[in-house]
Amino acid sequence: SLLPIPHTAPPRPHPPPPPPPRRGGGGGGAAPPPPPPHDQAPEAAGDPVADPEADPVVTEAVPEPPAEPPAEVPAGPTPEEVRAEEARVAEEARVAAGERIAAQLEAARVAERETRPARPVRSPAPPAAAAARATVDDASTNHVFRPRTGARRVVGLLLLVLLAATAGAAYAASRDQTTTTLGLAGTLAVLTLVVWAVRAGSAPTRMSVTAGQLEVLRGGGRFVFDLRSPHTPIEVVGEPGSRGWKVLFLRRSMEPFVVDATMVDPEEFTAVLRRHRPERTA
Repeated sequence: SLLPIPHTAPPRPHPPPPPPPRRGGGGGGAAPPPPPPHDQAPEAAGDPVADPEADPVVTEAVPEPPAEPPAEVPAGPTPEEVRAEEARVAEEARVAAGERIAAQLEAARVAERETRPARPVRSPAPPAAAAARATVDDASTNHVFRPRTGARRVVGLLLLVLLAATAGAAYAASRDQTTTTLGLAGTLAVLTLVVWAVRAGSAPTRMSVTAGQLEVLRGGGRFVFDLRSPHTPIEVVGEPGSRGWKVLFLRRSMEPFVVDATMVDPEEFTAVLRRHRPERTA
């Protein structure tokens, strides 16, 4: 909006005061001027007096200065930026703490090495020599027992005889089909089948000792006993070579496993057992 600026005329100077009346001399002096009428008040000194002939007040339009744009208030950080900054500060603090702890541990190790007395360094034994020594020790106690195949050999010979007899009886029955020849051929055939089944089911027991472990393979089963462990209870019944010699391996909640003369040579097994459990063969 435009504001008017008033223009006023400059104040007019006051007329000089009248000279004082003369004293003395004839009465020919001039009389004082008459006082102003009562309805006209004297002009105050210094007050402006409106001049009817003065120019009228002229107002000019002054342009209003343009309004200043509002100052931009910087926006604060978002919650994501605050969390990212906190995470960064926490990570820097964690890294600094880790470096400080590592430096302390390294300083402690250096101080310990400086204060610890020097110890003589022992040269380790060559691994090849140690392995060779262990192999020699184990090899001295390893053993493979000879299987007892005498009974199986006898059954094999009997089976051959029965096969030959059965073949002869069958040939005779084919030439002379009588009740006697047919019954004899059938009987020999049945005996042959029984002996063959006995031989097939009587596979020899194979036994061996490897690193103190006794392994027994019999009838499709595998049994392992630790001869070195004192927790393996062993009982020896009779003397090697006697009729009732046998070795019992006691098992928890199971029947003892029996090793007898039909499985291994008594003298050979006793010698191997004495190497691992001398107290049981004394």
